[in-house]
Amino acid sequence: MNKVFGLKFAEKEIEIPKEVKKLAAERLEARKNKDFQKADELRKKIEKMGYLIEDLNNKYKIKKK
Repeated sequence: MNKVFGLKFAEKEIEIPKEVKKLAAERLEARKNKDFQKADELRKKIEKMGYLIEDLNNKYKIKKK
């Protein structure tokens, strides 16, 4: 949620392309396997597609840039 002047606004839901979701899932698997080089490469691909990925323990959150 976003806050402006103490008011809360829900973040707008966006449709994430299947390819971005696929890369994010591959990246999570690479992180679980401690293949951080591959995880970094996948993050860069996702960012080039216009999305940011936020790591949350064994999950992730995808946001539009």
